[in-house]
Amino acid sequence: NQAPLLLYLPQPLVGAEEPLRQQIALDFLQLHQHFPHCQLVIKPHPLETDHHFFYNIAAQCGNPPFLLLTEELYKLLAVADIVLTYHSTAGAEAVYFKKPLLVANYLQNDAAGYLQQGVALGYQNAEELTQLVWGILNGTKKIDPLRQQAFIENRAFAIDGQTASRYLQFILQAKPPQEKT
Repeated sequence: NQAPLLLYLPQPLVGAEEPLRQQIALDFLQLHQHFPHCQLVIKPHPLETDHHFFYNIAAQCGNPPFLLLTEELYKLLAVADIVLTYHSTAGAEAVYFKKPLLVANYLQNDAAGYLQQGVALGYQNAEELTQLVWGILNGTKKIDPLRQQAFIENRAFAIDGQTASRYLQFILQAKPPQEKT
């Protein structure tokens, strides 16, 4: 059996949000204390080029083992057991893969709307995060698969490479607005 993979999908947070970025990363890396059997993986956002940031956070909490991977997102989502984010659009892609999505809702703003739509579970601190991970790994916490399916149907009508063709057909069939006389 392979170790459960916990995948953190951060995004650049700057200025006033920098402390939030630090806290979310710290809380993720501290999961190793409670789940040493799990593999922690961070997949930085393409615009996050300051990878030393994550190693500095790791040093603050005893250098837990983790992987910082820049692999193709879909490959990582395919093997992830739990996905964490703040408000990255990659969270939606985790839903497409029907992965348990955990949202760092520290500011109680559900920035991407994942909680409101019922496709994620939210946490506001390290203790709540630990409880959610424990519950998912043990099967006592779940995300409603019907909500996930509705989200997929509403957001990703079809992942078939034909989106541009559908948009073109929609545009060509649209009637121009009537001019007022």
